[in-house]
Amino acid sequence: MKIYNKLYILKTTVPNYVLEKIDDWKVDEALAIASDVEEAYAFRFQQRSLEEEKIDGQYNIKVSIIKESGTYYLGGYTETIDDIKARIALNNEKKTDSDRLLVQRLEEGGHTTIIRSIQNGMWSCVFHNEVDTIIEEKS
Repeated sequence: MKIYNKLYILKTTVPNYVLEKIDDWKVDEALAIASDVEEAYAFRFQQRSLEEEKIDGQYNIKVSIIKESGTYYLGGYTETIDDIKARIALNNEKKTDSDRLLVQRLEEGGHTTIIRSIQNGMWSCVFHNEVDTIIEEKS
């Protein structure tokens, strides 16, 4: 069995992720790699295993994720369910269908917080306070 590290980079374009080789789980190294990927907005580290088995002249290859970090978001801001509900109330019920649906889905999934893109809200994801990190963009 071979053990190796990968950097799983999330993108806003199709395909929606890129896998890159990385030697160690170093955030600065990951930032440098992710900055070269067009439309990248987040990354996470993965430790993977690769098992090869030859049976009757055929290779069976099994790749598994052994360990994974939380997600490192490149900029963005968090909103809680309470923030979203306050926005609905502030807008006097106007144009709030997407926010209402978001609140419903978060509650159904047992989530309390999302992260949104600073750039025109191009993406949003569930944010896990215990393991996810926002990396502030350097000016």
